Formats: sequence, C-alpha cells, structure tokens
Amino acid sequence: MKKIYFLFLISIFIFGCAAVQEPVKLLWGSSIKALENNRDSATVKAYECSKDACFDKIIKAIKAEEKREIQGTEEVKGTKEIVQVAGYEIFIQERKKGLIVVMGVPKSETTTEVGIFLTQSIDKETKVEIVSLSSAAQKIVSDYIFKELDKSYSAIIEKSL
Repeated sequence: MKKIYFLFLISIFIFGCAAVQEPVKLLWGSSIKALENNRDSATVKAYECSKDACFDKIIKAIKAEEKREIQGTEEVKGTKEIVQVAGYEIFIQERKKGLIVVMGVPKSETTTEVGIFLTQSIDKETKVEIVSLSSAAQKIVSDYIFKELDKSYSAIIEKSL
C-alpha cells in the first residue's frame, strides 16, 4: 500500500511541477526555454487580426512550404548535382499558448529551431514575435511569415532588434 502512495506522489510531482518537466523536455528535445529566453532579440510585428486568425494563417503558410521541395545545385566532389531539400516542418504547435516552433529552415541546420510567439494585446491586435538562436534562420522565417501575414492583415508596428 505504501508503494501505491509513493508512486502517486511521485507522479503528481513529475507531471504537475513545471520545474521538473523542463529537464525532461530538454532530454526529450521539446524544450523551448532557449527561445523564450531570447525573445528580447525577436523580430516583432503587430497585426490587426485575432490571435487565432494569425495562428491559422501562419500554420497554413508553413504547411504550404512543408509540401514544397526546394531544388538547387550543390557541388559534390567537383561535379554539380541537383539536390532536394524539404521545406519547413512544424515541430511544436500550441494554439492556447500562441506558440509555433518551426524547423527545417532552408540554408540552416535541419535541427535549428525558430519560435513564433503570438500574443493578443487588445481586441483585434496580435503581436507576432519570431526568434531563433540562429540570426540567419530567424531572418529567413520572419521575412517569409511577415510577407504572408502582410497579404491578409494590416500591420500596426514593425520593430526589428
């Protein structure tokens, strides 16, 4: 009987405590702590849209890029060969938190993460923050995402740090 109580307490501690979850996420590979810590260096723009509408538009744009294969030439052992590189890949997608993490950014390591954070500030104004530990990946994704959002929504503020 003591074992059952012990397992119950351990499970509450592990599954209910964020401080314990973070190391597990880090080992699992789904920790976004580094991205959250670097949000002060994010590329930021605000749009006249709801958080859900912006979220849906970003997901749609990324999925369109997922399906597209990028072709290019690469020099391999003195000869040029055509290579195909898959487009973006959605790694984490959490609508409630307003979080999307993208990997597979062209011209970057396939494991480079780019975080897209959405925050609803007032009725129909959503702040979009794009951040990565790779400034090149951050620029590529922010240029693409902001271009796609600009097609549908009016931009309010543009700020790049």
